Amino acid sequence: MLTFDHVSFQYETDREAMFRDLSFRVEEGEFVSIIGASGSGKTTIFRLINHFLIPDGGRILVRDRDVAEGAVSVGYMPQQDMLFPWRTAARNVMLPMQVHGVPKDRQKKEASALLERVGLGGMDDRKPAELSGGMRQRVAFARTLATGSDLLLLDEPFSALDSITRISMQEWLREQWRTLGKTIVFITHDVEEALFLSGRILVLRGRPATHMDSVTVPAGPDRTREMLLTPEVTDLKNRLIRELREEAGR
Repeated sequence: MLTFDHVSFQYETDREAMFRDLSFRVEEGEFVSIIGASGSGKTTIFRLINHFLIPDGGRILVRDRDVAEGAVSVGYMPQQDMLFPWRTAARNVMLPMQVHGVPKDRQKKEASALLERVGLGGMDDRKPAELSGGMRQRVAFARTLATGSDLLLLDEPFSALDSITRISMQEWLREQWRTLGKTIVFITHDVEEALFLSGRILVLRGRPATHMDSVTVPAGPDRTREMLLTPEVTDLKNRLIRELREEAGR
């Protein structure tokens, strides 16, 4: 689904490259989390995939199509919900459809179906100010689904939520992934969140980063939060936290 092929990139204002010959793959249907210290380049990876930034070398492929050639569909959900406050939930979800020229009579119907899909049926006409933080994130996720893409990039979408809502949204997102069959790449600073959500974790380290360690989470698809307490997962969590602390201290 996604291939980084020897990608190099450096911001003009930086003294050294962020990535040099960085390569990794994400297979279709995977849920992969990317973790790393602050400033390691996690969000930059998403910006490169979206072609908001242009690599200095290498190729980025989505289903074997180079993103530099355009016409590559990717759903992107940033850290903040970015909902327009003057638009209703349904009209926020319609935005990607409007960009892609979907006929107006289909937009409302499809937006309503997507809101139903994310558990917000009957709330089409609610404004963002009338919704809780978790509900706003669900609207933002529905808007991401409205792109029609099979590859979804989620950039710390739950970081601003309180701990209880965040746990609920994590469980909700795993269920969405299982039923929708999408490929999800998820950025987080929270190791426990990455372990609960993902089948595999990519660890970004070094400057410039030249590779990412790939770690398989020792838990099956029908996992519960109790699996976080198993010795295998606890040991992995402690190791990843230790490595990230060491990286941040360099």
